[in-house]
Amino acid sequence: MRKILLTTAAVAAGMVLLLAVSVHAIVDTRWPPPTESPWKSGATAVTLDSNGILRVSGVGAMADYNAHYSFPNAPWIGSRNSITEAVIEDGVTHIGKGAFMYCWGIKSIKIPNSVTSIGGWAFRSTGLTSVVIPNSVTGIEEGTFYGCYDLTSVTIEDGVRYIDSDAFERCSNLKHITIPNSVEYIGNCAFYECKSLISITIPDNICNVEDLFRNCVSLTSININKGNRFYSSVDGVLFNKDKTELIMYPQGRQGAYTVPRGVKSIGSGAFRDCNALTSVTIRNRVKNIGEFAFSGCTSLTSISVNNPKPPKAGNSAFWKINMDNACLFIPPFSVGAYRASDEWKNFKLIHGIIDDANDIPWPWLAAGVLTALILSAAIFVVIKKLRKSSVKDVM
Repeated sequence: MRKILLTTAAVAAGMVLLLAVSVHAIVDTRWPPPTESPWKSGATAVTLDSNGILRVSGVGAMADYNAHYSFPNAPWIGSRNSITEAVIEDGVTHIGKGAFMYCWGIKSIKIPNSVTSIGGWAFRSTGLTSVVIPNSVTGIEEGTFYGCYDLTSVTIEDGVRYIDSDAFERCSNLKHITIPNSVEYIGNCAFYECKSLISITIPDNICNVEDLFRNCVSLTSININKGNRFYSSVDGVLFNKDKTELIMYPQGRQGAYTVPRGVKSIGSGAFRDCNALTSVTIRNRVKNIGEFAFSGCTSLTSISVNNPKPPKAGNSAFWKINMDNACLFIPPFSVGAYRASDEWKNFKLIHGIIDDANDIPWPWLAAGVLTALILSAAIFVVIKKLRKSSVKDVM
């Protein structure tokens, strides 16, 4: 018995030791202990002084490091809690990918005109409050300023040519930004969840606005240079200029939504991944619903469509919606039309009811009334002629 207990204790101790070593290895891998400067980074040297200033100097490019979902492996990452400021000296041509990730103490950065490129995720989750991107920089790469929650001011000089995906994602205190005409491309979700963003000016040639401002719930103005084509309503729902197309609905908003009366079309991906949306009413003027318009709305259980004629719906407009449980409410006598429509027939629960009593399909009503009047008049004329004919026969 004693031998069994000793064996069990030895096994338990071994497992604890193995677990401790594993945890230690993980911690060491992700957050290495501080090392002393200087560090070599590509063609540059990086030093950290006693005041917490991290200085990059030399002529040429910094090295690139792990970024995005990987933990950074820049040699100074172990000293990140001691870094209060970063200085990039003139002569540096490239800021390394993931170079300053999670250096929360960095509040400001001056990028010299010698820099022509900035690696993706370079300043992810830093404490930056403002930044100027000089015209020497070709573009802002993927996730460069992702999660810079304190960032309130961004200046992009004319000459920068592109802004890649997620570049300013979750910069939740960024309120205003102007993008120069030199920018030719802006990647998807570049400003995703910039919840304080109030206004933005973007070049006229940028067309994918619906993918740029997901969950920007404070956005009230989008100015397009040379056109002012798009703007956002006060409640964060994005429409085109004359409000005939609904372009984007805020992802984080919960509950029900009724599409405004003047809307004639719902844009591609307008409600995409709005997981908190539970019901939507689409008024009778809506004729077109873009592809992926309601894709990923997994909580959507009620859709009311007030148009007797099924609106055209693009590819995968209702992808990932549970068609077995989602109720589709439509005008009376329209069930057959919806059942015969390739875009709508997959809904299992279709009810011929208009939810909004005030949203009467007036063209159809007018046609019905006119038809009734014409039939009544025709019947009256026929009856009158029959009476005259009867009188003549009697005489």
